[in-house]
Amino acid sequence: MRILYSHYGIEGKNGWGRSFYMAAALAKLGHEVVFMTNRPELSFAQCRVRKIEGVQVISFPDFLPTSIKSKGFGLVSLAMKLVYAASRRFDMVVADCGQRPSGLPCRINRLLYGSFYVSEWWDFFGEEGYYTKKSLIFRACYGWIEKWAEIRDRQGADAVVVLSSLMKQRALSHGIRNVYMIPGGALTDVLKVFPLDSSKDHKLTFGYIGMSKADVVLIKPFIDAIGSAEFAGKVRFYAY
Repeated sequence: MRILYSHYGIEGKNGWGRSFYMAAALAKLGHEVVFMTNRPELSFAQCRVRKIEGVQVISFPDFLPTSIKSKGFGLVSLAMKLVYAASRRFDMVVADCGQRPSGLPCRINRLLYGSFYVSEWWDFFGEEGYYTKKSLIFRACYGWIEKWAEIRDRQGADAVVVLSSLMKQRALSHGIRNVYMIPGGALTDVLKVFPLDSSKDHKLTFGYIGMSKADVVLIKPFIDAIGSAEFAGKVRFYAY
């Protein structure tokens, strides 16, 4: 099966740790996978094409600053992605942030070739979510579109992938039926496990790997809880 994966951010960042390795897993199953992303540096016309873990990674250029193109927006990169998606037939297309312009190439390919569109839905992006934390400029320029597109994109997809039971319930509440939960995981083929000697160590150990600095705020209630006197000396916490 030929699969097109549209990553909203820049190569190596912005959810790369989930999206790329999902694509790599599909490639390991024998599928032909093309992964579209953006070049991190300022560039005008040159695409970078590489083969990484069986996936053809195409990093598209753009002259916009990283702060903009890392959020799923682009000018040159978006135009080039649209041309690429419109000129090639795929069996399945996947967008990791379908409500942003980065999801348009997937919908164009489905319109032209009848490909199966999968939209990932990681979190609350619109109402009751990140929208309220965005700047006034973002809310005025694109936020009102995001509130609508967050729901409409998933309602129009052939399948929706969520990370948690909470997001699955939210999808179902909006009449979305083809919902599949695939939680975040770990690279078990490269991670080394060092078992603890229970006879010597009686502390409960937690590890956390986040995607951005904002994650610290999101897990603050957990940190406050394990930092209380009740858990003093009983818990260790590692964040990366």
